Amino acid sequence: MATVSTNILTTLGASNIDAKQLTTDLVNAVKAPRQKLIDSDKKRIDAQISSAGLLKSAIETLKSASTELGTLSNLNKLSINNSNSAVLTAEAGGNGAAIPGNYSLRVSQLAMAERQQISTTFAQSSSTVSAVDTTLSLKVDSGETKTIDIKTTTTAAQLVSAINSSGAGVTARLINTGSGYVVTMEGPTGAANTITATFSTSPGWTLNKTQTAQDAAFTVNGISIIRASNTVTDVVDGMTLRLSKAQAVGDADVQLGVTFDSTQLNTSISNFVQAYNLMSDFIVRATGVAKQGDDIAGTMKGNSTVKSLLSAVRSKLTAQSSSKSGSVGYWSDLGLSLDRYGVLQFDSAKFSKTFNASPTDAIRAMSNNAPAPYLYSKSPSGLAGDMAILSNQLMSTGGTLSTLNDSFTNEQKTVTTKQTKLDEEMQKMTDRYTQQFTAMNAVLAQMKTTSNNLTATFSQKNNN
Repeated sequence: MATVSTNILTTLGASNIDAKQLTTDLVNAVKAPRQKLIDSDKKRIDAQISSAGLLKSAIETLKSASTELGTLSNLNKLSINNSNSAVLTAEAGGNGAAIPGNYSLRVSQLAMAERQQISTTFAQSSSTVSAVDTTLSLKVDSGETKTIDIKTTTTAAQLVSAINSSGAGVTARLINTGSGYVVTMEGPTGAANTITATFSTSPGWTLNKTQTAQDAAFTVNGISIIRASNTVTDVVDGMTLRLSKAQAVGDADVQLGVTFDSTQLNTSISNFVQAYNLMSDFIVRATGVAKQGDDIAGTMKGNSTVKSLLSAVRSKLTAQSSSKSGSVGYWSDLGLSLDRYGVLQFDSAKFSKTFNASPTDAIRAMSNNAPAPYLYSKSPSGLAGDMAILSNQLMSTGGTLSTLNDSFTNEQKTVTTKQTKLDEEMQKMTDRYTQQFTAMNAVLAQMKTTSNNLTATFSQKNNN
């Protein structure tokens, strides 16, 4: 606003009226009721925006808890009894859901990688490796041939680095033998992964194979299996086998006893229940009436969009699983149910009973055996996975939360526009009053000057 820096009435001696204060008082009297309404709208909208942010955080927490329960690897909580961990180890993981039971395994051969010594012995790692410029061509199995240029200035350390960065699929190492350094290379494990290596010109030494590539050979419940790696993820559902020692003839088979341990899932289930109740309680308070001492209560009073969000989540919570399996089709089958107040309760004893009786059904019903919920394709992902999908939809662009934030932002812009208009109107009013009072001051000043002149004239005449 413009300011009246000089009280014209006082300066001209026309009056003791404070014109600046009078203008301010008049403008404020007009502005105050309208400003009060705008300030109230600002406070309401700021509270709504803050609550929308808290609601998003609550939905994100629900999504995270749902994703954890809708991810197959997180549900494969196994108890594995291993009779000989020196031969192999087993752990939850791999493909699919584990199937409880007993497994008999025997390892007759470990997978090995081809190894080659590709140099003579050098005195130092900084020693040059070739008397002539040459090219080393490398290929693993039927892969692409890679070439490494070797100059007369190339050192042993540089050769190792060049091989490793060539993309040939082999790993080169510089080995200190105690009497010098040699360069070796190793391919992936598996009989098919043989290494073909040739020099365009002899560097003065030849390649020497020190280990032949071979597959792992083992049996599971009497079935012979061949794999290129000692880490096997696709033989026993839900388990990863790590082979570490070949057995001799006469050694006893390795026995694995596999069971599910539902107690390991209690924390994940409890986190899901807590996340849902946190979100539900927040929405009930925010859309309800304001309460003294509760900064959330009433901030979104009666908001139909927020209420519809809670309704959608509750519907998903009580709906049948998109991957019903056996007798498990609803959360209630697993001990999760809403009480009369809409609070989600968890009966851990019922969960353990159902899960232990039919773990594969429970896992499929919760996750559809998905490696992770199908957030973007929205393919069936089970009770937990589908809740994660819904949570993700609610927060995505064009989703309910996005629409909600847009509406609050638009309201905020409207209030800002109202404030700008009000400030402009009050500025015009201030300018108008200032102009009017300036004119009035001039008139009063002229009148007082005239009065003083007349008084002086009459006084002079009387004296004469």
